[in-house]
Amino acid sequence: MNNEVEQELEKIREGLKPPSIAVIGRTGTGKSSLIKAILGLDDDEIKVGAGFPVTERYERYPFPHNQDTPIILYDSPGYEASKTDDFLEETLKFLRDKSLSNTESVDDCIHLIWYLIHGGLGRIEYFDKQVIQTLLSEKIPIIMVLSRCDTAQPEKLSKLRKKLSEVLADIEQTANTQLKIMEVSADPIPGKTVSGLKELTEESKKAIPELYAEAFIRAQRVNIKLKRKPAYSLIGKTAGACFGLSFIPIPGSTKLSVMGTQPALLASIAKLYNLDPFLNNGITAATIAFSGLLVIVGATILDVATTFLSGIFPPLFIPGKSITGVVAASYILAVGLAYTSTLEALSIRRLNSNMNKKDIKNS
Repeated sequence: MNNEVEQELEKIREGLKPPSIAVIGRTGTGKSSLIKAILGLDDDEIKVGAGFPVTERYERYPFPHNQDTPIILYDSPGYEASKTDDFLEETLKFLRDKSLSNTESVDDCIHLIWYLIHGGLGRIEYFDKQVIQTLLSEKIPIIMVLSRCDTAQPEKLSKLRKKLSEVLADIEQTANTQLKIMEVSADPIPGKTVSGLKELTEESKKAIPELYAEAFIRAQRVNIKLKRKPAYSLIGKTAGACFGLSFIPIPGSTKLSVMGTQPALLASIAKLYNLDPFLNNGITAATIAFSGLLVIVGATILDVATTFLSGIFPPLFIPGKSITGVVAASYILAVGLAYTSTLEALSIRRLNSNMNKKDIKNS
């Protein structure tokens, strides 16, 4: 019985389609800092040579696809001032090759571009307009990211916004669209704070095709509240499966389904909140409180009574098992919602502080 629930949860995880996001920008725009901040990757995972070379400049992370990081990144390591023409040529080729019109399926194309412009430098490169025009002509969603805004003087940042708006005006008019411009500081200088990351993930979720959005929500680690919807979906499907298992005509089957379902559900929610490496079986088992045990005992009594009495009076089976199933499903819902609330709070604390593994376990 436990396997049925675990298989259902596994199907949900395996059914996630990873979105492909390309991060484009000149050297020093903070591409690595942005990736590390939003996806929680470390230096080893995105250092030069850690990815799979797609072109001379663009690398794919991870390769092959890693289900623990349900997202595919294409990173441009930037360019040297003396080789901007080469960078432009290769970037345009990469974008065209990865557009929907030139890939075998929507799974293989680029679903979103984060196009970074250094906010602190206050200038736009001559080829930015051409790259953006190509993106829009190939119908690749793009979000303009003014990065490292913590290093920019307000006057210079204001001038950059104005200049960028002027550059984009005719492009937007031709493409009949309006580009999103986000201001971000992912790795701020001392005295400044991280900003813009939640807003960027929110807009990214909207820009990514719906089929790939849930995998992005799971992968990102800065907008914790975005994870509620997939968490509630996990809880609802698990409670439904538990309700169905209560109709098995075996005394005590409901108790077994509840006991077996809970660890699998909690593990799935922990994975959704990117906290599964910090939790062990002992912590998961400790989440079954005394009140929960009372519910299990009550469901077991109903289950056993229904199974035996329906042998004497068969019409009792359906209503009796329905009541038992409702009790079991309600318990799973309550536990799942409580666990989601706890992990959300823990994730926010982790995001806003330097909590280590021991701190998370103690919480």
